[in-house]
Amino acid sequence: MTILITKERYEQELTNAPNGALLRNFASMLGRTPTAADYKTLQTRYMTHLHMAAEDPADVRNWSPHWLKFGKSTRPWHFVSPASVLPADQVWVGFEVETGYHSREALTTALGKLARCKQLIALDVEGSGRQPIEVTFFPVALADMEKKGGPSRIINMSTSVPPATHDPDRLVGTHFNFSTPTMRSSGIQFDVNGVGHAIQNLTGEQRELLFGRSRVYGPTPYWQGTHVECKWFNTTYNKSMWKRYCRVMRAFIAEVQAVEAGAPQRWGAFFNTLAGREQTRLIREANRSRRAS
Repeated sequence: MTILITKERYEQELTNAPNGALLRNFASMLGRTPTAADYKTLQTRYMTHLHMAAEDPADVRNWSPHWLKFGKSTRPWHFVSPASVLPADQVWVGFEVETGYHSREALTTALGKLARCKQLIALDVEGSGRQPIEVTFFPVALADMEKKGGPSRIINMSTSVPPATHDPDRLVGTHFNFSTPTMRSSGIQFDVNGVGHAIQNLTGEQRELLFGRSRVYGPTPYWQGTHVECKWFNTTYNKSMWKRYCRVMRAFIAEVQAVEAGAPQRWGAFFNTLAGREQTRLIREANRSRRAS
């Protein structure tokens, strides 16, 4: 996993040492204070391997943008704690978006745009096309999910940098991570296996309606110690589909919080009701469209 930051952010971290969050965490990994040479060795090796650097090797040394290589499991929130920037009494959501591009030039353009994001971003090599990429975004508050969540950035960017297409049922997806205040203080309170079985028991049409794919390769949520990861959704570049995903996620989180408050767990009924609600919405939208035409 690679952490993407701008040249300015990197220099700010160096200037503010030892207060910079990246340096503090990197120091704990190394067991000593990291130097600029430590960063350069890591990022240059990774950029060269992925062919994401510019043709001129000097451009790699200019650190724009920076690529800091760490372990596979490294995430942006390992460097900056969400608790330091997000409200403690709200749900936090984060996304891992598997995508990709047909050419190195398109990938370079896309990553240049991502480098301008204010929050840290992590990168890995999973996705679609000749230049696959998985982008892990720093969490946002649930209220900001639709407009500021990672997938919305990828969707907005897709109009100027078209991504590679993929089969919805392929292993190219968007992972949804979330934590409630109760999870962060007391751990997980709901039956992840019950959720997984309920999704498996849906019809292919229902899964496609809720998750954008008829087959969900990871129906059971994963408890990651601090948050839950759900590998449910097909990566989409369609704004209407993204809004549907947001409705599904909000409904699921609301049900999880109801369970945390003592409500019974009826996950089969929950997902069936949710699919029926979305089907009704589609019918209404289609009728409105016909009347408008």
